[in-house]
Amino acid sequence: MGQVYVEVTGEVANGGIMTMAESGGGTEGTYWLTWTASGGFTDTGWETAWGSSNVPLSGAWTNNPAAGYGNTYEDFIAYVSTGIDNLDPWLDGYGWSSEAKWAFIQENPNIFMNCTTPT
Repeated sequence: MGQVYVEVTGEVANGGIMTMAESGGGTEGTYWLTWTASGGFTDTGWETAWGSSNVPLSGAWTNNPAAGYGNTYEDFIAYVSTGIDNLDPWLDGYGWSSEAKWAFIQENPNIFMNCTTPT
């Protein structure tokens, strides 16, 4: 779908099941969430992530936009449209935990069915 950004471990995604690593059978699985400049994480636009209480993006961007850009949603869209491939300063840099990433996925499970890649 786009830029690989977020790794969510299988243990976070399903805490009720023992992972292969815990049982001695191998390493636990992970999922990569991908994003595109126009589609965001959900391939439906950035509004889902921007408005989610489980994603620090809107607060992080509003408080600390990229150099040369304003602190609005429209400025964020203009920034990602330049072809950048790293949003770490506004996501992981603002403490986006694995648990919050998983909660974000659970907000829209039907969308993410086709947007995650098991590793």
